[in-house]
Amino acid sequence: QKDLKRLAAFGTLGHVSVVVLGLFAFTVSGLNGGIYQTLHEGIGGGALFMLLGLLYERYRPYDMREYGGLAAKLPWIVTMFVLTALSVTGLPMLNGFVGEFLVLSGSMQSAIAHHIGWTVLATTGVILTASYMLGMIQRIFYG
Repeated sequence: QKDLKRLAAFGTLGHVSVVVLGLFAFTVSGLNGGIYQTLHEGIGGGALFMLLGLLYERYRPYDMREYGGLAAKLPWIVTMFVLTALSVTGLPMLNGFVGEFLVLSGSMQSAIAHHIGWTVLATTGVILTASYMLGMIQRIFYG
């Protein structure tokens, strides 16, 4: 993916599936995790799109190929991007971790058939989201 907005949208929408898994796990921790994850998406997704808007207003393209080496010029925005991306991916000690952990633990406790498969699928999605969000930061700021 070369478009910044589209990649950020994939990152935020990928976590909507985690919310759905938490709601349909039908456990208390799954429902609480879904609520926390919904709140986190409002905060983290909004921050990510705000930072992308700052980059767009300053440099104009949404194409990642036209960026590169911005870390030397804008160290403060790199720091904010990294913190926001790690929060969106659910790094422990940031706001995205609580919801994801509750959803995944609630789905493992569920009595629904194939709950382990759905949990593994959701965990794989979280790992893939982390990989392409960090790849986006690497291409924009250090590429």
